[in-house]
Amino acid sequence: MFIYVVKPGDTLSSIARKFGMDVNTLIEINDIADPNTLVVGEALIILQNLNSVYIVQKGDTLSSIARKYNIPLQELLDINPSLTPPYRLVVGQKLTVEPNEENRKNILLNGFAYYTSSSEEVANALTDLSFLSIFTYRYDENGNLTDIPDNRLVRLTEKYESSPLMVITNQNEKGSFSSEYADMLLKSNEKQEKLFQDIANKLKQEIYTGLVVDFEYILPIDVDLYVQFLEKLKKAIKNAGNFLLFVAVAPKYSSSQKGLLYEAHDYRRIGNIADYVILMTYEWGYTYGPPMAVSPIKEVKRVIEYAITVIPKNKIMLGYPNYGYDFTLPYVKGKSKAKSVANRDMPALAKKMHTVIQYDEYQQAPYFKYKENGVDHIVYFSDARSIYAKSLLIQEYDLAGISIWTLNKYYAPIFEIVTSLYIINKIADD
Repeated sequence: MFIYVVKPGDTLSSIARKFGMDVNTLIEINDIADPNTLVVGEALIILQNLNSVYIVQKGDTLSSIARKYNIPLQELLDINPSLTPPYRLVVGQKLTVEPNEENRKNILLNGFAYYTSSSEEVANALTDLSFLSIFTYRYDENGNLTDIPDNRLVRLTEKYESSPLMVITNQNEKGSFSSEYADMLLKSNEKQEKLFQDIANKLKQEIYTGLVVDFEYILPIDVDLYVQFLEKLKKAIKNAGNFLLFVAVAPKYSSSQKGLLYEAHDYRRIGNIADYVILMTYEWGYTYGPPMAVSPIKEVKRVIEYAITVIPKNKIMLGYPNYGYDFTLPYVKGKSKAKSVANRDMPALAKKMHTVIQYDEYQQAPYFKYKENGVDHIVYFSDARSIYAKSLLIQEYDLAGISIWTLNKYYAPIFEIVTSLYIINKIADD
């Protein structure tokens, strides 16, 4: 497998012929809804027979060949023992490019889906998922768990041998994350005990594997109360059936980082409590912010590099955004509002707007610009290149796995790339 960037004059048929692929396979693995929407700059996953050899071309380096075939450089050297220092290549030289399957890292793969999500969209992902996190349960003013119709998706996981996870948030009745709702619960042992009992009953009733806690915008003064809450919650669900505890945390660079989103998420203490910690490494580019990628790779790395100093690596799951944003220009703070967009729909939009897709190497993100009704736009999203770049971070930092937000619009390249690089463990395989 490698990634090909569409050039002027390319068609799906010509690309398929060039690389000896079936057109329908090319369409399927790249989630191409309309074969007529191919656009210059679009990144496509190419599958080739990796049992064959690669013929060295002018300008090739070992690093460029390794990148092209998604093989770690050391692995390329291992499967070509004839290569010896100083590793000079000769045009016409034959290299084996079949990756060693046995050396692939085993990881966990989680995906979030709303309980209202389409069964078809979710089912497309379930074949490869370790966990399906069903979003979301919440609680009322008295600490009672409010019910949701989650049975449909829970049953769906059984067909694909994936494990369902229950999600609890501090969202209010309007569906907004609420500092006040969190504060109310964290200051009441009585309400917590009621919620713990309701959660334990629901976990057992729906045959869940575990619980994801996603509390956001917690008041900084409640940091200790939140840690105590998690400690008591873990004890309650372990006693109820040894259920797993996942905790989602905001993307921090240091323990001293200020801000309502960050201060109550104590990485070290949460890491000591949780079975797994989900780093929500997205939303640098967001609805009301200035135009930029949702998850610029430099920022993602900064979060990981802090996290691994205080949380065991084998507990960390890296957040993956399965969406982008369409920003209007110029950006006006307090007035501009970006529109969330689905990755799989972006080539068609670029085609419709008669533009080309470009790639920001610094942010490791594709983007394109267009004008509509006199208004300038810039769109940042994810494609095979940005997905591949983030996927390599799991191996580079030896993390436990990946968590996708969300599965509401299935995007095949995420799963094609992740499963080409890693072996996905089902929970029964651990």
